[in-house]
Amino acid sequence: MYVNEYAADGDANRLVMSLRLAQERTTGFKRLAEIVVGFRGHRWMYDATSLSLLVSEFGFTAANVLDPGETRIPDPGHLNLREREDESIYLEAQRL
Repeated sequence: MYVNEYAADGDANRLVMSLRLAQERTTGFKRLAEIVVGFRGHRWMYDATSLSLLVSEFGFTAANVLDPGETRIPDPGHLNLREREDESIYLEAQRL
């Protein structure tokens, strides 16, 4: 059911919340335990569409998903353009 809804509308945020894949930030003792032993789950995850929408909501334009190793940055220097390529979305956007 959730996957069918996602396939129909592409709303990854709703899919993640519906499946409870993201954990809300903790407070109090749980937060202290998280600081001591570390967080053990996902805070959120995105697909290319939902990540593009998110950066647009924060005022970025010209969001483009790129293949690993590609960039529109004229001189990226020593930036690793393939870091974690098997588990990443590469997106560049502008904010004027």
